[in-house]
Amino acid sequence: MSANDEVFGTSGNDVLSPDHDGSILYGLGGNDTLVNGNGDDILYGGEGRDTLRGGGGDDVYEGGAGFDVLIGGTGADRFVWGMDALDGNRDLLYYFSAAEGHVIDLSAISAHYGWTQSQAEAAVSVTDGPKGALLSVATPDLGTISLIDIRGVAASEVTGALLLVSGPPPDTGDDDGNMALTLPDDRITIGEEGNVEVVLSGLDADATAVITISDGTNSLTSPAISADGSVVFDLSGFDDGAVTTEVTATDAGGNATTRQGPGLTLDTAPDTSADADGNLTLTAPDTEIDAFEADDVQMTVTGIDDDADAVVEISDGTTTLTRTLAADGSVSFDLTGLQDGPLTSRVVVDDTTGNTASVDGPGLTLDTVTPPPAENEIFGTSGNDTLIPESTGSILHGLAGNDKLFNGDGDDILYGGDGRDTLRGGGGDDVYEGGAGFDVLHGGAGADRFVWGMDALDGNRDLLYYFSAAGGHVIDLSKVAEHYGWNQSQAEAAVSVTDGPNGALLSVATPDLGTISLIDIRDAAASDITPATGTLLLTGASADDDANMALTLPDTLITAGEEGNVEVVLSGLDADATAVITISDGTNSLTSPAISADGSVVFDLSGFNDGAVTTEVTANDSEGNTTIRSGPGFWIASSGTLSLAGEAAAVVIDLAAESYATAARVLAIGDSLTVGWRDRNDPAESNAEREGFRQDMFERIATDGGWYDYVGPYQNGPAGMLDRDHAGVAGWEMAQLIANGYFTNMLEDHAPDVTLLMLGTNDLDEGTADVLGTQANLVSDLTTAVEQFYAVSGNDDRHLVVSTLAPLTRRDNEPEHAYFANEGYSIVGGTAVAGDAGNGTYVPGIKATIAGLQASHPTLMLFENPHAAHPPSDTADQTDHLTGDEVHWSAGAYTEYADALADLLVGGIGLAGGTFGGSPVALPGIANVTGTEAGDRIRGDAGANRLDGGGGNDLLEGRGGADHFVFDEKSLSQTTPDRIADFNATENDMIDVSAISAFFGWTLSQAQAGFELVAVTGGVDLTVTASGSTTSVVHAAQITLGDISLADDVILV
Repeated sequence: MSANDEVFGTSGNDVLSPDHDGSILYGLGGNDTLVNGNGDDILYGGEGRDTLRGGGGDDVYEGGAGFDVLIGGTGADRFVWGMDALDGNRDLLYYFSAAEGHVIDLSAISAHYGWTQSQAEAAVSVTDGPKGALLSVATPDLGTISLIDIRGVAASEVTGALLLVSGPPPDTGDDDGNMALTLPDDRITIGEEGNVEVVLSGLDADATAVITISDGTNSLTSPAISADGSVVFDLSGFDDGAVTTEVTATDAGGNATTRQGPGLTLDTAPDTSADADGNLTLTAPDTEIDAFEADDVQMTVTGIDDDADAVVEISDGTTTLTRTLAADGSVSFDLTGLQDGPLTSRVVVDDTTGNTASVDGPGLTLDTVTPPPAENEIFGTSGNDTLIPESTGSILHGLAGNDKLFNGDGDDILYGGDGRDTLRGGGGDDVYEGGAGFDVLHGGAGADRFVWGMDALDGNRDLLYYFSAAGGHVIDLSKVAEHYGWNQSQAEAAVSVTDGPNGALLSVATPDLGTISLIDIRDAAASDITPATGTLLLTGASADDDANMALTLPDTLITAGEEGNVEVVLSGLDADATAVITISDGTNSLTSPAISADGSVVFDLSGFNDGAVTTEVTANDSEGNTTIRSGPGFWIASSGTLSLAGEAAAVVIDLAAESYATAARVLAIGDSLTVGWRDRNDPAESNAEREGFRQDMFERIATDGGWYDYVGPYQNGPAGMLDRDHAGVAGWEMAQLIANGYFTNMLEDHAPDVTLLMLGTNDLDEGTADVLGTQANLVSDLTTAVEQFYAVSGNDDRHLVVSTLAPLTRRDNEPEHAYFANEGYSIVGGTAVAGDAGNGTYVPGIKATIAGLQASHPTLMLFENPHAAHPPSDTADQTDHLTGDEVHWSAGAYTEYADALADLLVGGIGLAGGTFGGSPVALPGIANVTGTEAGDRIRGDAGANRLDGGGGNDLLEGRGGADHFVFDEKSLSQTTPDRIADFNATENDMIDVSAISAFFGWTLSQAQAGFELVAVTGGVDLTVTASGSTTSVVHAAQITLGDISLADDVILV
């Protein structure tokens, strides 16, 4: 990156940290973190929850839309708010200093409303708040907006540092700021190039001007400027294409100002085509036209040249229909006069020069023949079907594809299936179920029921039209409630209906998929869709009235010799119900023979394939109700091979111990200490490689024989770090964690078994103004965070680990501040002292608060941060963990934290089956393993094993014998290579990358040229180079190049 570079983020969550001065950073969409350097940088957050962090230099910060956190640095910084910031989110501004020349710039808002200085002063108010100053803006159209919370300063300091109305600085070549260029014609065609006019306005009386026009190669400066400001240029020698304009004014004092003018396009080549840019296109949203659609067939034309007109033609080969376009490029046809069958379409354009062009559009199929009388049950195909029964009481199955299902006047049932389906109502009391994909449902006459099941929770929000509470319509979510085992009150808590811009919006908060926005119910009010009104059915009639029917498996891994005697146990069957158990490997299925009195059923799976197997039970009661429950899955490994390919959850497999377990999911959430910042003033520090305590703890647990899976939306860490996921956000306070459902969303999205919460340092980092008030807010917010954690479904059995805080010394913070936050304080003789003095004045800190909450939450744990000790006699020892920025920690301090935290987790939760709180499952007789799509730990035994990690970043360990370590093309997309812990060529270990060679289609000689063994820190990497890109496939730890040979120890093809 060079100075003055522009760096653009993505629509996701980016971290932009330039190494050079004078850069411009654009976060764009997502929740971004922008960190400036020591030059005069410009930071634009864009949309989302952004953090803009200062350094040195005179910088400009503009958070944009969304809730933003701006953190000032040294230098005369300018903090800008424009109209996009008036969105109802109050931004946080830290370290604002009028003494350093900081300015809050609201001039863009004033310019939008046309305010003078006095009008802006009347609209903007700054008042003292509980933590600093609060700035609000009274607008004429949006009401009063609470815009900025400016921490640690008084309102009087902010008032003197406001820029409300901006104009050009004095003594420039354009004192009044109104100099501009205009173009009477911005497209110059053949014959016009010799007489191109540019007009200058707003030139100061004491200034002269020079206009420059350029095509990038050729440039001209202005001849004499007419009294009216016009200048005529002859551009005959210019190249066709984009041309720029610019004016430079110099006043009598020698001050100069340059303004960019509008661009123009030079197009003097002869016009030989009515589609000069070749982008003319004709499209149709629907190409299968039935009798219901034939009178209104929509098509759209794009790419029409400015000087062209277009007509669209549709023909059946005998009759051709022609239509002109609407202004937006759309056209509508009535095809009822054409013959059924294939139709052609095309668009024809004519330009002003007389050129003609045409482009064929999509082929259409017209089918207006009324289908024959329907049978009772009709099935579509895997394609796009139109099903229109005439008989009453029909059942339509769209299956796959984008289907259209039209019911008749009877009581019909319409199942859309997969794809983008349209289910259209008629008469009768009908049942509609769109299924998976984005669906559109149209209610009809009669008491219709609209059903959503688990397959609809796929992230697509369906559209429901013509819903009528008065007509007896009902939205039925009982299948969803049944899947999760919700009773009525639980379902009511999970389902919410709110008023949206076009009707009512219905969402479902699930324990595993997060909150799903499920239905947009057009032209309906939320008050019309409630259980009380009978329009929202949450729990229906069931063949499992007490919702306790379940399947269990005594053995979840079926090895050689066990496949003929596989037991499944049913419990909770209602007394008036019968049940059928179904077991399937995806190809083969069996239903249960007789179920024993104890609920057990024995299956013979001798004909089943090795791999994953599913179970399901269907119960039918005496009233005709049906309930289906999915049971636990299991694996068949009758050939001594276990394949978990396609499974999402990481596992720990130990063939020597004959066991496996699902790896615990660990969410590290917090601020920059969780991200892993060390010294923000060190220009050599790379954000991409920050890891803090996370890698040290991961490697420590791995060394102890354990394994877990970090989860979270962000990734940071150095090369070789096997798991880089986390949820740390630099600069965050506890209040931000609990605001707007962020913490709850993280927990629901990632379902961690263990959550590591270290947050509060930024709450303390506000100087000495209100230490006690800061502590009170911090502890209150922490209590809310704990309550939010345990409010998430399933979290009563999951662990929340809260860390105490280490001291910081930046901005006059004393080590005692962290000590007060951890220990709480009492008032003795009018003075606050740390801890409980026993005089009734004690205000609890973090430790006492967590201790009090543990009575209600046994899985809540307190971690005593090793850097949180407070020995009053040795101030240096209180802060020896800090680096030069006085906030963040040294590498050694992070390692100490990681070791102490690992000790707590191993001692407090324990490693079972190789992971925190694991449930190991017996795994006898397995020699060969393929792992999951996540990062697994797979350990062999003393024999010859074939170990394939599958997807994710895996740790493989042969542990004796001639082991084969297998890798395929999944390795090419990984940031960090898989790791072999104990490769040993003397034991005839081999690395097999033949699947990668096959992926590239390589011969042996090509593979020999493409793969290379490279010495790296801690071992040897096997790399592959293809199409100019080199990827490390696997890292063999603790060996040298002398311990491995490409020719002898690597299977290339």
